[in-house]
Amino acid sequence: MRFINGKFLFLWLVLSILSEPNALFAQLPPIDSTHYANGQIIRKGKFKYKKPHGIWLYYFPNGNMMRKEKWNNGKLMWQIKYDLYKRKIYGVNSKLDTNYYKGCNCSN
Repeated sequence: MRFINGKFLFLWLVLSILSEPNALFAQLPPIDSTHYANGQIIRKGKFKYKKPHGIWLYYFPNGNMMRKEKWNNGKLMWQIKYDLYKRKIYGVNSKLDTNYYKGCNCSN
């Protein structure tokens, strides 16, 4: 059977979607991003099977990074918090151990 101009590929794609609509897109992680009223991004990250996955970034309204997190299928692996001046305040690992950074002027 011979199809011209990609008709075979199109037919295969349509049949694939109709037979298993979720299987075709299951591996594509949707991206989540929300914005402040001024247009700056609040947070940015990906989901895998409806759970946070990979690097997530959170921002202050001025655009400076507030927090950076690493997720693995919904489990928080680590987190680093920053102040308004882009200085690291503290980090948290997957065991919830907190590490305060020098010069952050925070209490332990």
